[in-house]
Amino acid sequence: RDRGGGSRDGTALKAVQNLLKQAQRLQVAPEVIEPAKEAVRKQIRIRARATVTGKLFQEIDVEELQLMDNSFANLADFPGLKSPLEWRGHKAPSFFSFGASGPDVMLAHHNLDIKEALTRVDYGLEGQCITMFSNMLGWMYDRPVPEIQRAGLMDEIVNLARQDQSLADEVYVQAMKQLTGNPSTRSEVQGWKLLHTLCQHVCPSAALFEFVHVFLLGAIRRNRGNHEAAEAIKQCVADLNISASSEAGRGEDLVPFQVALIDSSVRRVRVPQSSTLAQLVEITAAQLGIHRAQDFALFQVTDGMEAHRLLPEATVVASLMQRLKKLQDMTKRSSRLLFKRKFMKVDEHLRADDLSHAMLTYRQAVSDFIHYPLEEDLRAILEISARVMLVERDYFRPHIEQGTLADAGVLEQVVPAVILAAHARRRLAQNLTELYMRTAETIDHNEQRLITMSRALSLMQRLRLFGAYYWTAKQIDDVPEAKRSVQDAPKAMCRINPQAQDATYVIAVDYFGLRFLTTGDLPGSLFQKGFLFNEEAVERLLVWGACQNVAQFVVTTVDPSQRFVGRVPMTIAMLTPAAVDIAFAVHMVYVMK
Repeated sequence: RDRGGGSRDGTALKAVQNLLKQAQRLQVAPEVIEPAKEAVRKQIRIRARATVTGKLFQEIDVEELQLMDNSFANLADFPGLKSPLEWRGHKAPSFFSFGASGPDVMLAHHNLDIKEALTRVDYGLEGQCITMFSNMLGWMYDRPVPEIQRAGLMDEIVNLARQDQSLADEVYVQAMKQLTGNPSTRSEVQGWKLLHTLCQHVCPSAALFEFVHVFLLGAIRRNRGNHEAAEAIKQCVADLNISASSEAGRGEDLVPFQVALIDSSVRRVRVPQSSTLAQLVEITAAQLGIHRAQDFALFQVTDGMEAHRLLPEATVVASLMQRLKKLQDMTKRSSRLLFKRKFMKVDEHLRADDLSHAMLTYRQAVSDFIHYPLEEDLRAILEISARVMLVERDYFRPHIEQGTLADAGVLEQVVPAVILAAHARRRLAQNLTELYMRTAETIDHNEQRLITMSRALSLMQRLRLFGAYYWTAKQIDDVPEAKRSVQDAPKAMCRINPQAQDATYVIAVDYFGLRFLTTGDLPGSLFQKGFLFNEEAVERLLVWGACQNVAQFVVTTVDPSQRFVGRVPMTIAMLTPAAVDIAFAVHMVYVMK
């Protein structure tokens, strides 16, 4: 009590905690242990309500302590809650059944819409409360929705919650309800990401604040085996304190920036205005608990455009945001910063010593797979889909058992859009169900989640474009003078595929070099031609550049009209809106090598 009360860091608390562990192990001084434990708990509760960096959770083993304040441990005691006996409950699953209701249902997870708000709100806000809960079901995968629609549900929830304090309290209670007794790991993780975003943008009322705080502290202990959820919960505590304190961050000239993650969740990061993107990456990585920040970068994502634009690390954040605001005023399209892996290799493994790094790497690989642009071998694609389903089997198993895999919004989560467009939906669902059942019989269902994820990743790494940046383009034979970026480029033009003069190519840039791909006439057939960075390669990339919408590449290859000469420099010119992005990506990868 004497050391812990006046200490501003966690050293004294950690020392007392270690002494208590030793005393328990040696079975000495039992009359002192419990009072000392309570003193440590009290001090950590005080510090947990003040931390704005989350450093407390690095210094103290809070998972081993019982931090629940019994005064606020039961959400049913929140005075703003409707009476459980009067609450109308959830909607019925079918016309001839009744919806669930009552005290046991009101504050526990459920996958059907609610009939009315959980808290006492004005009658005019009831409809918005119902909409928030419906959006929450979609965000947490409790209700199938198209992936492109699901990505915007979190913003809709937060924007509604910011309109009125009673809506803010309602959404917090809804989130805590859906995180109580949730049987799906996938749904629960999404729920914690939503609650974290709420803690960053919306503050609960004073009457609800302590209930939320105690709920978070209790969840840290319950989720100690779920790294992804545990890290989100700890950051929730810090961000909730920041939102609740108008003084937090003052005097340090810190500006909040929103950074999106590959799973459509958002992190609010505070950095000095003079920070560069490289510094913003480091701060974001630290908040996420990632050790290898150098593997990540920030990308620009603009509404209506699928391509993610890699941004230079030396860019000053404040000036970038001004340019993005100007771009929005001109085009009426908003842009956001996306934090993701700079580059993924075909031979890398998920890092067991850096679980946040592993989780984001896997989710990025799955996202790239869902948006894969080429129609490769169907059997290989469905094998990957089955492995992805096994990672989230607590979510997909009911769809398999009930035969609802073909329902709208379900297959879209595991099958590339290009495959869905080319094949009958029900036939795909049938083939995938059979493959899933056969694969499920061969695995150990008790194996660690990271191992199951690694099996899926290893299959994705066999795809031609795994880890590559790619864009679409058309080849041109003449470059206008005003758009020439490579001076003195060879006049001889290298035709990528003489048999397909007007083909639209996928330009892929990866760790090895530059490739041009196009789909053949037969399903699964592809044409591919590549030029490597390797100096000893027969066909090699020498020089690259871009001006406006034309990218130029100087390569060494064999000229069909002069085969006896051997390798000679030739020029490839491509017409594409992403010309500058392609040249920058080639330069970035070349420098990395």
